[in-house]
Amino acid sequence: MDKSLRIEKVETGFALINLPFEFKDTFRKVFKTAKWDGYNKYWTVGVRAGEKLNEFVSQIQSEIKALDELREAEDQKKINDAEISTLKS
Repeated sequence: MDKSLRIEKVETGFALINLPFEFKDTFRKVFKTAKWDGYNKYWTVGVRAGEKLNEFVSQIQSEIKALDELREAEDQKKINDAEISTLKS
């Protein structure tokens, strides 16, 4: 499954796909009228917000990459801790 952040054109404007939950509040501050589509699991904004949405995505890409790297490091630590526990027992 592709988990990359992306923008797609939808009937009512634009959809922001795969926004990490940690960025929800930041997104809502910038796009006050954005709507959450719970069925499709993405945020939608109007047609006129397209350029602003592209700018937002460009600005948070590095933060999302850092978050992904942090999550990967935490997962690796959990795996190592589990291996140590297994070896001890």
